[in-house]
Amino acid sequence: MRIPEASGGAVTIGEPGRRWTTVRRIAAYGAALAMLPYFIIKIFWTVDGLRGGGLHEGAWSTLNWAAINGLTVGMAGLAIVLGLALGQRWGARVPAWLLLSPAWIGMGFLVSMIPLLPVSLLLAQDDWEATGSAALPAWELPLIGLSFTGFALGLAVAAPLYARQRWPAAFTGRVDEAGSAASASGPLQATAARIATAVCVGIGLPQIYWALGGAAGLERPGSGDLRGGTFSPRTTACGP
Repeated sequence: MRIPEASGGAVTIGEPGRRWTTVRRIAAYGAALAMLPYFIIKIFWTVDGLRGGGLHEGAWSTLNWAAINGLTVGMAGLAIVLGLALGQRWGARVPAWLLLSPAWIGMGFLVSMIPLLPVSLLLAQDDWEATGSAALPAWELPLIGLSFTGFALGLAVAAPLYARQRWPAAFTGRVDEAGSAASASGPLQATAARIATAVCVGIGLPQIYWALGGAAGLERPGSGDLRGGTFSPRTTACGP
């Protein structure tokens, strides 16, 4: 069944129109483009590590700078491919689990960090300047933060629109809602959703309690209390 649009065109019920397709592609390409600076920086860091450069103190005294950064080069490359897959037609031929799993995990980690990234970058920059280290130029940390922020925003828009276009029937109603197509996996999906909700609540409530100043469950100050530790950009989500 088709219904006319105000512009005189037609759109199939249950499928996004061309406007949303354009939004999806812009967001997906934007996510891939945003991750490109991080990808390039990591290549330089890997090459620098192979030449004996990089960090060698602290935790890095037991870690291989070149190997760790080489691993993140691969991860950043996969993130760029993910963005392209969400925006191009060949992405519809990629198995669902192979595409949606990294997209879902990426959104879960990065979207929740968007409000914290600007503050984290400012604190990290102050800490880096205070230590007098020249391991990182001043512009690299903001650029890395911009890469993650842009990728998170693009992914948060492109992935749901991609799923809406590829599986429109899944968005026509709630599980087992009257009038919706019956699904043998409906009860399993509902159970999984309830379990996921319970886990999120169980993790979120203590975090809210600690954010409001609660101390129960935390170590005493001076004995490893996370809230009393020294902030270091080398341990942030934007590094290594």
